[in-house]
Amino acid sequence: MVGLLTQTLIVHLIRTAKIPFIESRAALPLLLSTLVVSAVGLILPYTVIGSALEMAPIDPLFLPWVFGILLLYAVVVQLIKIYYVKRFGEWI
Repeated sequence: MVGLLTQTLIVHLIRTAKIPFIESRAALPLLLSTLVVSAVGLILPYTVIGSALEMAPIDPLFLPWVFGILLLYAVVVQLIKIYYVKRFGEWI
């Protein structure tokens, strides 16, 4: 679950040199597709399909840790982007 959420988050983080979701918003199709993928990834372990795939539901007490990890991940990526832009004068 953490891997899926960080992979979908990175799409938004590296898309722009600006702060994603605050200074720059993604196109609606990208935003909707990442929300759908994230929602499916969060819900799937709790479904019959998830059971058939031998996925185990995550303890709800772990979810605040997941969101903390995602927040820290986003902050670190943003700081590295700032450094990169200062060092090379432009974003990828």
